[in-house]
This record gives sequence, C-alpha cells and structure tokens, in this order.
Amino acid sequence: MKKKNIIIIGILSLLLISATIGVTCLFRNKTIEKEETPTNKTETTNQNPETSNPEGKVTMYIFHGKECPTCQRTLEYFQDAINDYDYLDIELFEVWHSSENQKLISEVEQELDLSIDYIPFIFIGANYHESGFNEETLKEEITKAHEDSNYEDIIKPILNKTDVKYEQEQLQSS
Repeated sequence: MKKKNIIIIGILSLLLISATIGVTCLFRNKTIEKEETPTNKTETTNQNPETSNPEGKVTMYIFHGKECPTCQRTLEYFQDAINDYDYLDIELFEVWHSSENQKLISEVEQELDLSIDYIPFIFIGANYHESGFNEETLKEEITKAHEDSNYEDIIKPILNKTDVKYEQEQLQSS
C-alpha cells in the first residue's frame, strides 16, 4: 500500500511540475504602446532616425540563457532561418552568465516599464515576446515589422545611451 501511495504521489508531482512549466512557458506577444503626445507622435515623414527604418532593415534582439532549452531551440531555428530574411539582423544577449547583460536587461526593464521574468525574451520593433518560441508568430512579426512604414526599434536608443558595457553577439547567416 505504501509503495502504491508513493508512486501516485510521484506521478502527481510530475504532473504538477509539467503543468507549472507549461503555464510559465506560454508564448506571450505584446506591443509597447507609447502615449500619443505632440512630442512623441510618430509620422512617416518625421521619424526619429535613431529608431526608424528607412532601409527596411529589422533588428531582432534576443535575451537568452546559455543552458535554456527553449532559448537553444529559438537560436537554432534562427541560425537556419536567417538566410531567408536578408533584411533581418539578430542581436543576442546572454543573461545567465553575463553580469553586464544582466545590468542591461534591468535597464531595458526600467526604460520600458517591463518586468522580464522569463527567457527567451525577444524584441522585434515595438513588439516583444516573452518565454516561449512560436515559429509562425515570430515569422509574422518579422514580416510585419519589415513591411511597416512606422517601424520603430525600441531597444536601439537604450543601447546607444546606456553606460552599461554589455556583451553582444550577432547571429550570422551561414
């Protein structure tokens, strides 16, 4: 009887752990909305050159952890797929082992009023994706950003003004 109870408790524990991981790894897609004010209203003819996209280039920023399995799947996918997007630059920031990148992600949180609790955390323009990898959604976001005449890179200004000496890698096409 004891052995049967131990097995049942073990199975229930595994189910609970799996459910918890599943809930925390849901793919969430959000957009940073800025208030419409006369000073930050974006118009196609008067865009900030630091954040706008006149050449149609799109930069995707991936904050990841070296041993994170979801992060690894994300990086592997884009290592293969980057050749399909001649207009895409991918900037990588490893945050589990780099204290500089941990400071950078804290600064990003502060500047954008976000709480970044899970990785991979991906920024494409003004959109961000947290804790998960969904190939189709990311493809759509990349294409939408490329075609958007009001594309705005919300991370570049933070990188340009920060005093943090971050460690950045770039995913290269093969």
